[in-house]
Amino acid sequence: MAGQNDRSFTERVALVTNGSSGIGRAVALQLALQGAYVIVNYADAEGESVVNELRELGTLAHAVRGDVSRAADVRLMFLALEETFGRLDLLVNNSCQSRQAELDALTEDEWDEVLASTLKGAFLCSQAAARLMKKRPAPAIVNIVSETGLTGHAGGANFVAAQAGLVGLTKALARELAPRIRVNCVAVGGAENDLSVKYYDWSHAVKRQAVKTESARGRATAPDDVARACLYLLSSDAASVTGQTLIVGGGSR
Repeated sequence: MAGQNDRSFTERVALVTNGSSGIGRAVALQLALQGAYVIVNYADAEGESVVNELRELGTLAHAVRGDVSRAADVRLMFLALEETFGRLDLLVNNSCQSRQAELDALTEDEWDEVLASTLKGAFLCSQAAARLMKKRPAPAIVNIVSETGLTGHAGGANFVAAQAGLVGLTKALARELAPRIRVNCVAVGGAENDLSVKYYDWSHAVKRQAVKTESARGRATAPDDVARACLYLLSSDAASVTGQTLIVGGGSR
C-alpha cells in the first residue's frame, strides 16, 4: 500500500468507523503508517484482521465491534476507547448503507435503515467524539460521503439524501464546534470500493465502466486516494480548513 512513514500523527488517537475494509481500512493503515494509535470500528469479522495489520506496522491498535446507528453501541464503543486511551484526537466517519430502489418501490424501512447507518451514525459518533476532543490540541473530524450527495442519482433517494445530509451535518458541526474542532468532508466520486459497491450492481461490467468514464481521470478511484485526502484534512496542513467538502476522483469530463 502506498504511504509515507513520516510519523506526522505520532501518538495521536484516531477512530475510524467501518474500518475493516475498503476506504476505512485504507484510512486506518495510512494513519498507522504515520504514527497514530488507531481504533477500528467494525460490524463483521474482518475488524480483527485489520488490527493485526496495524500492529504489524508498530502502532497501538484496537478493534471495537458495534453498530454506529445504535446509541447504546456507540456509548459502549466510546467507553472502551476512553478506558483504553483516555483521549481522542481524530474521528473518521465512514459508515454507510445502501438499499437502492426507485421511488415507488422504496419502503419506509429502507429509508430509515440507510439514513440511520450514515447520517444518524455520524451524528452519534461526532457527538460522543466532541466531548473527548474539546481538551485535545488540534482535533479534527472527517466525514466520508459519496459524490452522489452533491450531484444526485436516480434510483436511490434514501442513499443520496443520507449523503447530502452528511455534507450538511459537516457544515453545521464545523460552525458549532469552531474554533476548537475542525470538521470537513471527503466526497468520493468514480470509486470502485466499499461505498460504490453497495450502491451500484458491480456484476454488470457496463456499470463499472460507466463510473470510470464519469471520473475526470478516466479511472476508478482507489481507497488510498481517498485515504490521502482524509489525512490531509486531519493534519496540521489543513489547520485553516473547516466546513469544506473535498471531492476526490469525481467530476464529469
